[in-house]
Amino acid sequence: MRKPATVLWTVRLRLPAAPAEAAESALEPFASALSRYEVDGGKLWEVEALIEGAPDRRAIRAALAPWGKPSFERLPSRDWVAESRKALPPIAAGRFYLRGSHVEGPAPRGKLALLIDAGAAFGTGRHESTRGCLIALDRLARAGRVFQRVLDLGCGSGVLALAAARLWSGPVLAADNDPDAVRVARENIILECTDCKNRNYFTSKNKRKHPERVERRKYCPRCDTHRVHKESK
Repeated sequence: MRKPATVLWTVRLRLPAAPAEAAESALEPFASALSRYEVDGGKLWEVEALIEGAPDRRAIRAALAPWGKPSFERLPSRDWVAESRKALPPIAAGRFYLRGSHVEGPAPRGKLALLIDAGAAFGTGRHESTRGCLIALDRLARAGRVFQRVLDLGCGSGVLALAAARLWSGPVLAADNDPDAVRVARENIILECTDCKNRNYFTSKNKRKHPERVERRKYCPRCDTHRVHKESK
């Protein structure tokens, strides 16, 4: 059952610059987030608070009474994850075409598509270091280099491991000492496995003993080259 979306409200107060900081401090106990910025060409400032759930209007008005009357506005319900992803278009790096699950349609002709959603782990291809590594992998493959085993140490999202698995048929090991990275890499590898059409191909043989590992339960031409492992400390 999906958790009900949190209702968000904004509280705003426009006032001269001198007391703006004090008004912001007065709003802090009620707010999940605060901002203060210039308006009217710098003549005035606006203090804005983001509040989860219905605001305590009486208490907020009393706290801001020395500087004026605030305005209250309920924000429309939105899928904020979807909204943020709209600002993340696909990325091309060599032959690789990285896109999030919000991008529909086929990859451009001649491109190797990788499905990577922005998340808690580093590695969506938007940082130049990741993009540079993807381009380097593509150049190595184009030059005829073949690697029998590939290690992605400090894998983050697992994007480089996925890229290597698309270029070479040998086993690929992605490793990280960050549990969030291991989880995200596992999810990305399962999403990327389009051959088996079944996420249950990936399961831990002994979840109690090795909760950080993902191992194949059945044979799959692509899954057989993928494994995620948490590096020992």
